Amino acid sequence: MKSSAELEAIREKLKVEIGYSCAIDENDTKVVVRMSDDGLAATREVVKTLMEEIEKRNLAHVKVTQLGSTTKVDGEPVVEVMAPGKEKVAYKNVNAAKAREIIAAIK
Repeated sequence: MKSSAELEAIREKLKVEIGYSCAIDENDTKVVVRMSDDGLAATREVVKTLMEEIEKRNLAHVKVTQLGSTTKVDGEPVVEVMAPGKEKVAYKNVNAAKAREIIAAIK
């Protein structure tokens, strides 16, 4: 993995494969993946798992976005979940198994 652009290309390819829409509505639950350029390899699997779990569970109201940084992000990849009317919840050092748990907890 060489850049955040490569990760974005993978995310776009997955969106097409699973028919994922990324248009975000105010009533959507937002899942933000934060990472630095150094953490792209680990982040790739997390983003893929998040999107697959969302599709598997038919959670069309859950949208995944990515925020990159050129500086190290403490505990990356960090996944933040922002659901309407609820406090933001952040998870550090997320792996594929934890990504599945995060999506399973979303209603």
